[in-house]
Amino acid sequence: MDDLLHTAAEYAADVEETRDAIVENRPQVPIPSTALVKHAKHDEQLKVLGGGMRRMVDLISRLRASGVEDLGLPLPKIAVIGNQSAGKSSLIEAISGIKVPRSSGTCTRCPLEIVLRKTVHPEEPWSCRVSLRFKCGYVRSKANPWEPQQQSQQVHFTTFYDKAQVQEALLRAQTAILNPSQDWREYAPNYTPPYPQAVDTSAARIDFTKSMKKSDLEVMFSPNVVCMDITGPDLPDLSFIDLPGVIHNTEKHEEYLVPLVKKLVEGYVKEQDCLVLLAVTMRDDPENQSASSIAQRYAADRTIGALTKPDLIEPGEHSQWIDIIRGNAHRLHHGYFVTKQPNQRAIDAGIDSVQGRLLEQEFFETTEPWCSELRDLKARFGASALADYLSEALGHLIRSRLPTIRETINQQIGLVQMELMTLPAQPPTNHTRLAEDIVSEFEARIQAALEMKAVNTIRDHIKGLASGLGQLRPGLKLFENPEAEAKAEEVLKSEVKDGWFVGNCLTPDSPTKVRNITNGADAMNTPQSGRKRPHDGMEEPGSKRAKPSESSAIKYTLPQLAHIIDHASTSHIPGQFSTEAVNKIVRSVIDTWNLPVERLIQNAVLVIRTNFHREFIETFGRYEKTEFKQLCEQKIQSLLRQTVEHLKIAMQELHNSEMEHIATVNIEDFAKAKAKCMETLKRRRAENLEDQKRQRRENEMEASITTPTMTPRKSGPRGRGQNPPPQTLDIDEPEIEDKYTREIEVLATAHAYHELARKRFADNVYKCMLGKLLKTCREDLVPQLRDSLGLDQEDAEDRCRKLLAEDPAQERRKAELIGKKNLLENALRELDL
Repeated sequence: MDDLLHTAAEYAADVEETRDAIVENRPQVPIPSTALVKHAKHDEQLKVLGGGMRRMVDLISRLRASGVEDLGLPLPKIAVIGNQSAGKSSLIEAISGIKVPRSSGTCTRCPLEIVLRKTVHPEEPWSCRVSLRFKCGYVRSKANPWEPQQQSQQVHFTTFYDKAQVQEALLRAQTAILNPSQDWREYAPNYTPPYPQAVDTSAARIDFTKSMKKSDLEVMFSPNVVCMDITGPDLPDLSFIDLPGVIHNTEKHEEYLVPLVKKLVEGYVKEQDCLVLLAVTMRDDPENQSASSIAQRYAADRTIGALTKPDLIEPGEHSQWIDIIRGNAHRLHHGYFVTKQPNQRAIDAGIDSVQGRLLEQEFFETTEPWCSELRDLKARFGASALADYLSEALGHLIRSRLPTIRETINQQIGLVQMELMTLPAQPPTNHTRLAEDIVSEFEARIQAALEMKAVNTIRDHIKGLASGLGQLRPGLKLFENPEAEAKAEEVLKSEVKDGWFVGNCLTPDSPTKVRNITNGADAMNTPQSGRKRPHDGMEEPGSKRAKPSESSAIKYTLPQLAHIIDHASTSHIPGQFSTEAVNKIVRSVIDTWNLPVERLIQNAVLVIRTNFHREFIETFGRYEKTEFKQLCEQKIQSLLRQTVEHLKIAMQELHNSEMEHIATVNIEDFAKAKAKCMETLKRRRAENLEDQKRQRRENEMEASITTPTMTPRKSGPRGRGQNPPPQTLDIDEPEIEDKYTREIEVLATAHAYHELARKRFADNVYKCMLGKLLKTCREDLVPQLRDSLGLDQEDAEDRCRKLLAEDPAQERRKAELIGKKNLLENALRELDL
């Protein structure tokens, strides 16, 4: 051993002499190193590592410890991967200066996160803080027993100030991680059970000064993390995660570990914010190393290669590794470094990290091909050069990612605040005031909704009502031939005594069934001499008519009108009629308004309920599971039902008033409407009389043809007789006097009044609806809600506190969101420091 080691002073002198040569021969890499690695002694070399990295490493470490990564915010990191026995543990020892347990392969059983920091003051001692980060819960009954937790939990395990305690502390921490059913505190140093006499823990039977035994472990692998936060006067500012080695073969009962470990490693490697330190042993064929394949597949542009065990290359196999180092094979964006760590014999002899680095330098300066063919790559030989490069690469990644991290945190804070707004506010000190504010907010919302939205919609429905009532005006049915008209008169005289016809049916006070007295066809839809009759005998040609299915207007025949006039008249002077006849016709039509009025009320109620429901959800949605919301909903529903009932009663009163009081003072509009209707009806009646006259002529002609007058036959040459030519009929006849002029005037009077009445009724309905709805909102809503909630009672505060008590699940969610918000805001403050 003495022959192999030089003194630190001798090596320091050698380095000073060759400084310039090393700088000149340093190859160009994507992220250049900051300084020449000093090999004289380990403490001196660590001084140049990291440079201004401390603040950034500290920041990322604090953010990671706070749990922001669990919120979907990846942080820059270095992940160390490799196959089992690839030399990862030795590599970590060389970079961090600590010894990790390796004899039993414990480090392959769970991730190990190491954060290195330089102390602020040189006189501060070296220290190590170990904590456990539980990212997954353990479910024994499942094939893959690890389930991700909603938020990871990091707990302090132990703190010590002696490097000699590192291995035992790591054994204890990893054993705690690998026994998930046990209390992790049992494995911490100086643990004192609450009941020493009664408790015999499994941890008490383990000797942590020796290697770990599988019999001491509940599971052979865990995704939960052991965290080491190391502070020292001469440490580099660097952080990395050592992942379990990728395995191919294991015992049968542990076969599930192969895909489990691979999945864990791939999960880290796939993260775009993760630099990958790939440990590749030069003892094995590079083509057969799974970790290398994973890195090449997912992170070739983010991977830094670390070739280990160069002293174990078989003779004649250097060429393939030279190709890799020079970038001709298995190319990586960041290239490869080569390190040589002490062998097991040197470790057993007690070699320390300083001596290990000196041996490493001796190897590369005296061994082929490192000291000759590959001398131009000397800056990439040794753990110190690798640590320097890692520090700079991590710093570059952190600097480039900080703006995105800040932006992502701000976005997540916004999303959390939006969800919090949908939940009830924090319990107030004055519950009565909160209840009053909620009621007032709902009142303001519903008033605005009704006045700005509902009123316009209801106005449109009222316009539809006025138009629909217009289609119900009294109409006229005309007979095509006079015989049908005469027959209708006879039927009325013989069958109707106490009742009167309404269209083709009797009024309710007459039990007599009606026969079809219109020759089997509606005169309004039957062609007459090539002309189509208007729908009710009063529309102008080309005017828009309602579809038959949409109109239930009453149509009167002239004989029916005559019968109504005769039965209503109190005068014995021919040609006169009583106003009672007009009133009966008008009332029969107004009575049919019930259906459109009911439809209007249904539409208006739907509008009101829709607006109330929408504004109720907006106001009370945050209090979904509270009795307060349920009680207010019940009261508002009750108030709506009352409003609807009052509205129906008011509509019925308006309708009854129109039925009972057939009167108007709008004489001018009435006269105009009557004159227009008289003109239309007289013209239609004149056309009808012409049609009847033409029909009578056609009937007489047809009758004369079907029954000709017979005369004696004259003998012809062959003795056959001949019929005489048909006689020509005299078709000239006197004009038919219309005996229904009085009936035309009665119908025109009823029609004109109906036009005024329907418009007046629509206006009154609109004003009534507005009055009832706005009165409900302005005068009734708040007092009734206050009364139901007991806001004016002595125990109002206690009552409101109980009513506003939230759903436990909602309360838990709110607490989670508040915790998440605090975490993100703390992270944002860290970024601003």
